[in-house]
Amino acid sequence: MSDRHLARHPRSHGWLRAALALFAFGLSQLPTAALTPVVASAPLPAVDAAAPEAAAPSLPDVAVGGPAPAAVVEAPAVWHGHIGKLANVRSGPQRTAPVVGEVQPGTPVRVLRWVAGDMIEQDNPTWAEIAAGQFVYGMLLQPDPLPAPQPRSDAPTSGKWIAVDTINQIATAYEGARPVHSTYVSTGRPGWETPLGTWHILRRVERETMDGTTLGTQGPGGVGATYHVENVRWTQYFTADGSAIHENYWRDPATFGVPGSHGCIGMSSSEAAWFWQWADVGTLIVVSAN
Repeated sequence: MSDRHLARHPRSHGWLRAALALFAFGLSQLPTAALTPVVASAPLPAVDAAAPEAAAPSLPDVAVGGPAPAAVVEAPAVWHGHIGKLANVRSGPQRTAPVVGEVQPGTPVRVLRWVAGDMIEQDNPTWAEIAAGQFVYGMLLQPDPLPAPQPRSDAPTSGKWIAVDTINQIATAYEGARPVHSTYVSTGRPGWETPLGTWHILRRVERETMDGTTLGTQGPGGVGATYHVENVRWTQYFTADGSAIHENYWRDPATFGVPGSHGCIGMSSSEAAWFWQWADVGTLIVVSAN
């Protein structure tokens, strides 16, 4: 109601004039700070406002100490370790496939699966798929430090037996449930997978020449293999068609823990000697993918 409206009704609104005058007098007595207007702060951004999108980082061919690509970290992994040597990441398991990145030594990786591809080293076509459509040559990888072996509540015997884990590439000697010794190994590569199951050592050969022609129709294409290696020591066969634990002296010791054999369980010379001295014909071997 305006003052002009009140002036037209002097008798009926005299009480209201008095009230307004009293109210105005009261305001004049307040401290100055009480009348200071509140300055509104700048509005907060909406929670769902789209921030400027940062450019996606390129996949490192191997970035030293850098985080692994999200797809590698979050995808179910079958093997984990790190890059041992500077590595190209390619779109396929071939040396001619486009390079999509580079990975520096020490970078953590998880392998989704092992695949056969081009042979960068003689007679070794093992490649690792570290993310969907991203491949690194297998011999450029190394496992993490060997974990301490754990007791087994599911021990198949109270005596000596050997557990071979083809996922983590570890062989462990047990006496009943108690672990005695473990080591990284190299089991069968793609197309030459080490047979899973429960086996026994059938025969042992302290030193021999190994020849791929003895594998007959095994392997990809059913044409056997072409290797010829002399002075292989401490061979312990556990299948009739040639799968065995044995010394693999021609392999880079840093790459035990990565598959690469023709189905055997390859070990360093010292580890093969240890298992030779500890085991015997009839020792149980359990090969599993877990």
